[in-house]
Amino acid sequence: MTRPGDLGRSGAQVREPDEFERLFSLAELELNAIRRATVGGHRVCVVRTVAGVFAFGAVCPHQGGAMCDGLIRGTMDPSPRNEYRFGHEGEVVVCPWHGYEFDVRTGESVGGVIRGRLGAYPLFVPGDDERKLSRAAESEVAWACGVLDAFAAAEASRSGVTVFEGRLVDAPVVARARRILACTRSANS
Repeated sequence: MTRPGDLGRSGAQVREPDEFERLFSLAELELNAIRRATVGGHRVCVVRTVAGVFAFGAVCPHQGGAMCDGLIRGTMDPSPRNEYRFGHEGEVVVCPWHGYEFDVRTGESVGGVIRGRLGAYPLFVPGDDERKLSRAAESEVAWACGVLDAFAAAEASRSGVTVFEGRLVDAPVVARARRILACTRSANS
């Protein structure tokens, strides 16, 4: 299940963490079988892997490949010459059109091969431990902290305009950063 408000960049409805849209039961999700879903008018892919349950954008940022038709696997880690290390099993989705790899946790291109990224969305997965939300990736948490620090500094100096990592920080960006940190706090409690 995911929050519909998290799926749009602009004009998306923001919902509280306890308002989720039911997508699939855990039993309905076969291991490494990507399922299609529509949440708040946005197409997403949902998958259960050995690494967890993830929701990510349905369109490859390279040329629009259907990511729900992709494969879930691991990838080769950087290693010395003539040495090959396979890792990140169940954490990588491969675009079916051109083979670009994306991290299912963050949506980022593996190895930074292309600039674009998939959306990556928090989930509510009921279970014995009653986890509230999937843990945000460390890079997302660092980004959220940076956004909120820049926003706080701009408010303190009354500059009115805030930029972080070359991008304008407006109300939807601040709201997203706050949701990421709220997800992390909920997952850790």
